[in-house]
Amino acid sequence: MTQSQEIGSRMKKQRELLGLTREQLAEKLDITPRFCYDLELGLKGMSVSTLSKLLEPA
Repeated sequence: MTQSQEIGSRMKKQRELLGLTREQLAEKLDITPRFCYDLELGLKGMSVSTLSKLLEPA
């Protein structure tokens, strides 16, 4: 498993634990739901800006 895949897997698990849909998380991060999907699969990497938004408290 690559580092991007590991991050994506953790991101998906946390999203599900929080009860968020992919669309809701994408809106919070100001990205498209498709890009969110790609991040969760480890197909794409995220910018520092997106990572920062992801780490902000709900």
